[in-house]
Amino acid sequence: MNFLLKPNQFCKHMTPCSITNEDWLRMLREPPVFPDKARAPLAIYGTMVSHPEPVSVRGANRPRCTGENVDSIYALQLDYDNGFSIRQFCEHYAKYRFTLYTSYSYGFKQGDRYRVILPLATPMPCYLLNNKRVRNNLLWHFPNVDESCTVRGHWQILPCVRAKGAPYLFTQNKVGQPWGGDDYWAEWARWVKEDEEEFARRREEAKANPKEVNVEELLQKMQDELNLIPVGQGQRHSAAKRILTKYAHLGLADILCTVPCPWPDKKWQREWDSLVSWVEENVKII
Repeated sequence: MNFLLKPNQFCKHMTPCSITNEDWLRMLREPPVFPDKARAPLAIYGTMVSHPEPVSVRGANRPRCTGENVDSIYALQLDYDNGFSIRQFCEHYAKYRFTLYTSYSYGFKQGDRYRVILPLATPMPCYLLNNKRVRNNLLWHFPNVDESCTVRGHWQILPCVRAKGAPYLFTQNKVGQPWGGDDYWAEWARWVKEDEEEFARRREEAKANPKEVNVEELLQKMQDELNLIPVGQGQRHSAAKRILTKYAHLGLADILCTVPCPWPDKKWQREWDSLVSWVEENVKII
């Protein structure tokens, strides 16, 4: 079995790893002990991009632990912590092949808490997980799963326990079929095409029927919202970007460059023009 390994929660780099079926089964049967969960290793059952973004580790470049460095996955990694029992999972998904093992906190918190590795019929390119409709489709098939499992670059802790003799269970369904297949990717391709066609239609419709807006009224509303942004804690930049983008969509895209900086401090007098330029370049009429 091949997978990507993150040695512990604090580690900034990842590395490709290989383990034999015998060693994997031994780890399932006799999970290693980690008194500190943060020190336990994590895995992604997939492959790395050919030119990963590096991070310096003790003077050497290693692949950074980021979703953009994961090229494809060959198994879904499902985390259950919300009361969907092990028995319910095994019965509901009996036709699929999977490996299930209990989580680090199993037996110490209420309900079944466990992790599932569900092999795919064909590897899933990870850029698909950037598409909200793909992620929603996964949540529709697995409605009780932790939603973070559909995020690109989701790490899953390997089988382990907090202490020798701690509660632990595992099971494997080897007779089931892998989940997914070519039809699923074809469905995704159709979704992308539909989104592109819908965006093009709405863009042409917006050009043909320009909005009649009260510029002075919109400018005043925008100014009022900018003045309400709280100072400090890094909130000003993201809030200002959101407000400028909102009013660019409402009809002020062509005159944003004429809007003066609403704050007197020198830092924002310098940053305001670049922020406005970013909004003007990235806003889309839809």
